[in-house]
This record gives sequence, structure tokens and C-alpha cells, in this order.
Amino acid sequence: MEFKDRLKMLREEKGMTQEELARRVGLEERSTISHWEKGRQGPSRDLLVKLSQIFEVPVDYLVGNMDWVDQLPYNLRKFVLAPENRAWIELAPELKKTGLSPEFIKDLISTMKKYVPD
Repeated sequence: MEFKDRLKMLREEKGMTQEELARRVGLEERSTISHWEKGRQGPSRDLLVKLSQIFEVPVDYLVGNMDWVDQLPYNLRKFVLAPENRAWIELAPELKKTGLSPEFIKDLISTMKKYVPD
């Protein structure tokens, strides 16, 4: 997923308008958010950090370096992206390196889901 699409999705999930998001990141005009969501331009590194704080997701997720997270069910995605659970993000690539079977990893995720609130 591209940054423009992810930004819009996260903003809408939070129930925020473009105007509100612009204010929260310290912009004077809503049109900047609109340009980001249309892919006409992107935010500076400093604003990416502010966005990641507002949406409580890693910058890597915002810029599309963690597309695998989008394949997770909504509740599990929220769990993995929550700041207090960032260790799961670091663990996922390591699971691939272990040579564990996809079935085992699927069972592990299934077990984790039992502890994720609805």
C-alpha cells in the first residue's frame, strides 16, 4: 500500500478530517494533507515522525516498509502496531529466518489472536 492510501486509511480510522490532521501536525492548510493523500507530494521526515505519533504506528509502516501488517485481521493489526507491542514487529522477520513451517506460524498467530481484545 502506498503512503497516500495508508495515510487516508489511518486518518479515516481515527475519524479525523483533513483539517484536524493538518492542525495536529502543525500545518496551516488542509490542502497539504489533500496533496499527500493524492500522492502529489509527501511529508518531510519530521512530519512523518509526527504522523507516526498521531496514528501510533511506526514510520516504516507509514511509508510502506511493513505491508505484511495489512494482511492481518484488523484487531491483530492494531495489536501489532500498538506502541507497547512493537516487539512483535521485530519478531516477524525473525520468524521467517527460523525455518518454522507456515503451519506452525499460522498456529502461533491463531494462539496470539486469543489474547487480542475485540
